[in-house]
Amino acid sequence: MKEEKVIKSTLAKEQTVKAMDKLKRERVDVSMNPKKYLLEYSRGELVKLEKVDREGMTPEEITLLNSGIKAYKESIVGYEKAKLEGVMVPLKYADLQVIKGFVTEMVKHANLYNWDDDITMRAMIREEHTLTVYFSLRKKDNLAVRYYAVPEDVAKETDTTVDELYNIYSENFILTGQERGNS
Repeated sequence: MKEEKVIKSTLAKEQTVKAMDKLKRERVDVSMNPKKYLLEYSRGELVKLEKVDREGMTPEEITLLNSGIKAYKESIVGYEKAKLEGVMVPLKYADLQVIKGFVTEMVKHANLYNWDDDITMRAMIREEHTLTVYFSLRKKDNLAVRYYAVPEDVAKETDTTVDELYNIYSENFILTGQERGNS
């Protein structure tokens, strides 16, 4: 019984320390390949194309196949070179209000056009993630400059890249329910 109380107390203290670290954190360096999922996909497709049996194919089909292989190889070279290096900073209250406003407007739009609830929820999440990344990600050499010029630039990234960036933000700056309860 006493050991259980000691364990609970220790866990609560650890959660409190973790929460305080998040609250005090001023920046998190981010370095990733934003095209890694496209790179993996392209490599897989290239392997499939290279395994295609050319026997019985017409010269036009072989030319088309070779052009596809060449296009994937060129894409892979570009995807391998892609690099995103920046710094994430915590959102300010004004940033949170802008995000809230955009999400609210998106919901109004969804209601106006009778979107399905699942689609509306997905759009709300995408809006929140996109704008969180837009407001929090900064240039590594100048924190006063946003990494992306406009939110549309964030939206051009793959969903997996935006989600990965949002998760980095979330893990480093957003308190979990347990952390809020213990701090």
